[in-house]
Amino acid sequence: MRQAEDLTQRTMLLQSPEDPEVTNLIQDDSEAQLALFLSKTLTNAIMMYRQGGPNVGPIGPPGNKPGPIGPPRGKGGNVRGGRGQDFNEFYADSAMSGRGGAGRGGG
Repeated sequence: MRQAEDLTQRTMLLQSPEDPEVTNLIQDDSEAQLALFLSKTLTNAIMMYRQGGPNVGPIGPPGNKPGPIGPPRGKGGNVRGGRGQDFNEFYADSAMSGRGGAGRGGG
């Protein structure tokens, strides 16, 4: 929880999402994984809010069991696989998954 609070506090110090200091925001693989989880969760919360609240139902394909509430934790604080690997197992359906996928502005 402390890691999420620290990351959020550093994020809120930025002037905008395009602030040049954003390049220094994420300091290691576990923070990158945490940032992906928070981003995905908050994006889903915004979509649900704009659709009229929690009565809309779960996001995702019907009939799927809900996944874990948080990102997988590495043993001893290390994220297995090194930088850039295994983040995507938690967000297989996102634009962040896979190599060479169309990112922001890509096509």
